Amino acid sequence: MAPLAAALDPPPARASVAPAVDEPSPFVPPWMVPDGEAFSLSDAMVHDLTDDLDAYRAGIKGDFAAAAVELETGAVYGYRSDQAFTTGSVVKLDILAVLLLQAQDEERELSDSERALAEEMIRHSDNEAADDLFHRIGFVPGFDEGRDRLALVDTEPHPGGRWGATSTTARERITLLRAVYAGDGPLDADSRATVRELLSGVAPEQAWGVSAAGRDGEAEVKNGWVPLESEGGLWAVNSSGRIVAEDGRVYLVAVLSAGHPGYGQGVECTEHVAVSVVDAMSEDISGQAPRGPVGVG
Repeated sequence: MAPLAAALDPPPARASVAPAVDEPSPFVPPWMVPDGEAFSLSDAMVHDLTDDLDAYRAGIKGDFAAAAVELETGAVYGYRSDQAFTTGSVVKLDILAVLLLQAQDEERELSDSERALAEEMIRHSDNEAADDLFHRIGFVPGFDEGRDRLALVDTEPHPGGRWGATSTTARERITLLRAVYAGDGPLDADSRATVRELLSGVAPEQAWGVSAAGRDGEAEVKNGWVPLESEGGLWAVNSSGRIVAEDGRVYLVAVLSAGHPGYGQGVECTEHVAVSVVDAMSEDISGQAPRGPVGVG
């Protein structure tokens, strides 16, 4: 069976050139206000970071969006975070989450074969393993049911079942990461532990992207990369995961990108954007909420 990720088309909702954004785009997702209050990044920091990202975007051959949340303060930042991009292999995290939800419903652990396929799919980004698990969760209908439970309302699977051609947003990558790392969703503790174990063991050659913003590259990450046939072979390159910053604070970060002339340019873009966002957020949070050394959660 040929991998369903092959020869991807971009999602219909994505324009070839996304509209420019003149105003900063911080977002306040619902989990941010448990007690009616949310930590806010300074207006100056948000404006400056957005200007920097605008300038970087204008100077590269490609397009991108980003979103991040710092878990202790709940500080959030989004740059074009509702723009749709083709997932490539970052959607393998969604497939794993849906598989674990179905196992939970059946009150069982993953079978040996499911576990082996999940390890290949996440740690080595194996497409054939993803094909197998996508069929096991029930193809598009099973994926749809699972994404609804995970509140991924703007993540749209390809109607033909090509999982790698799913459309998603940076904001929704954070929603999924919150389900894993903050328990904001239907995944139970055992399922979350399984996801974290796999994301922490990604093959070294695939551990780029948002990990560049982590202390000593420390990250739990899932990346995706694919040349899009209908865009003349230009690359979509994406990265999302949990990183620990230099100050010990924990961030969930997602960078989605497309339109790159090569894989390397896409990797460079995801890393530049992730580092820019986390560094700016860390400086601003430290200025507003200074404290001593912290542990790693």
